[in-house]
Amino acid sequence: MDIRSYGPLALTTSAASAVSICASQSPGAGAILINGSLASGGVATVAGAQLITLVSGGNDTGITFTITGTDSDGRAQSETKTGASAGTATSTKYFKTVTGITHTGSVATTLTSGNTIDAVSNTIRPNLSTALTSIGIGVTLVSGTATYKVQHSYQNGDTAHPTLWFDNTAGAKTASSEATYSTPVATVRLLISASASGLLSANIVQAG
Repeated sequence: MDIRSYGPLALTTSAASAVSICASQSPGAGAILINGSLASGGVATVAGAQLITLVSGGNDTGITFTITGTDSDGRAQSETKTGASAGTATSTKYFKTVTGITHTGSVATTLTSGNTIDAVSNTIRPNLSTALTSIGIGVTLVSGTATYKVQHSYQNGDTAHPTLWFDNTAGAKTASSEATYSTPVATVRLLISASASGLLSANIVQAG
């Protein structure tokens, strides 16, 4: 039997903030200043890879915003979102860094950009060449508190973060735990949905 060990998956999260990426501003078309509380030198970095918010003070539904940065594995990615009307538009991709936000027209009043508490870890891709796969995952809550899940995707995550994920049958946890897979999965990650400075670390052992 061939046994492989992978890891660690590591995850913590920055507190939710409406101004961590961009402080309040009223930009015309073009680039938006990356000058929020987590920004330095025009780059905003969150603790985990997290969802990005665009908070419009007026009606920005006629404007599209393009967020650029990196995913949880440090690969370049971007996402285009339609603005909200006196509300919040939230990305579907998780960004570890935001290096730029552009938009197609002047905002109605003000705009800020920040992050939600939701965060995902780096990813691990088990070996799919084995005839029989059994995977064990041990997750340690190193410090703080967190509500988290082990998730998997059947999409290959070699070049880009997968877009379709499923929860492990172990479900949501708030303490150190384990999860298993008896059938092949292509990519594995951790997801935090609530946290008070929680720090997670996980290792994977695969036999096949």
